[in-house]
Amino acid sequence: MKEMAVAWGRKTIRFSVAKEDRNSLRITVAPDSSVLVRVPSHATDVEIAERVRRRAGWIDAQQHDFSLWKPRTPPRSYISGETHKYLGRALRLHVRESLRNAVTVTQSRLVMETLGEKSRDQRAELLWRWYASRAQTHFRRRLTAQHKLFARLLPDAPTLITRRMTSRWGSYTKRGNLVLNVELIQVSTRLLDYVITHELAHAAYWGHGRDWQALMTSMMPDWRERKSSLEKSLL
Repeated sequence: MKEMAVAWGRKTIRFSVAKEDRNSLRITVAPDSSVLVRVPSHATDVEIAERVRRRAGWIDAQQHDFSLWKPRTPPRSYISGETHKYLGRALRLHVRESLRNAVTVTQSRLVMETLGEKSRDQRAELLWRWYASRAQTHFRRRLTAQHKLFARLLPDAPTLITRRMTSRWGSYTKRGNLVLNVELIQVSTRLLDYVITHELAHAAYWGHGRDWQALMTSMMPDWRERKSSLEKSLL
């Protein structure tokens, strides 16, 4: 693997080059914004640099898109008085010792009961286990609702997988699985529906080109506004 870079305006685009037994050049941008260029074994550095420079605008747009989807949660101590979000609502956390380990939600608070005194990591694990359990139920319900829009394009609903992700809110895999970030349990249902629709649209179009955008507009006319709202409410 060889490391290269090209200048594009005021920016420098760095990328890795893999020479393979192939006929064409292919550029991919990973969720961590790294760039991999697969090229024919006979390709020269000049040819590679020129192709990457021509695609620099697309690469920059992909990196920008990935950066917007990264949750930005500040460090938390999981102590009483902190604000944590649930379904788009900001709730005050109240921690108290009890005869059980449990999390419940009231109109304005998240109540965390702990069996004895717990460390910061133990409190975090307790809250995120609760988030994960609520996400499974809530996400599945919203997937069922949004999938109805795609019944003709996608007869069978995808398998839902929930996990904490460090670089994206969700993804639609080539195996037909819909992966959603557990942290979406903290945003409103309206914004969750946007993420689900965004990913289901990738069942028809993998990229974010005109066809994908047209499909999104037909399924969710205000998707751009929801996207903007999600970006502004990054955690």
